[in-house]
Amino acid sequence: MKRPGTGFIRLTHALVDGEAFMLASNGARCLLILIWRRFNGRNNGQIPLSVREAADWLHCGKTATARYFAELQQLGLIEAVTKGQFAIKSGTGKNAATTWRLTFLQNERADDDKAA
Repeated sequence: MKRPGTGFIRLTHALVDGEAFMLASNGARCLLILIWRRFNGRNNGQIPLSVREAADWLHCGKTATARYFAELQQLGLIEAVTKGQFAIKSGTGKNAATTWRLTFLQNERADDDKAA
């Protein structure tokens, strides 16, 4: 059984030295780490994170956080799979956060398979 707090995020040289990561602002990089922190090895494409929650974690405003999300999407590091619906007040979509996919994880696995 996995103990809480025992996970890790693998920042490979290929990712960190890649053009997209190098072009990202520091705020966008921090946001990327937060999204990645929620990846459990099986939920890529189903990683929930709202702008409000990310803004709290990043200690910045919602406008800046929304810019970081847009920046990461424009750089191709993440993509929105299901758009959140904060305005829905009842039903299955009530206050649902956007779900995200880390686009670089499939490439990383392919590189690992080639090295093996």
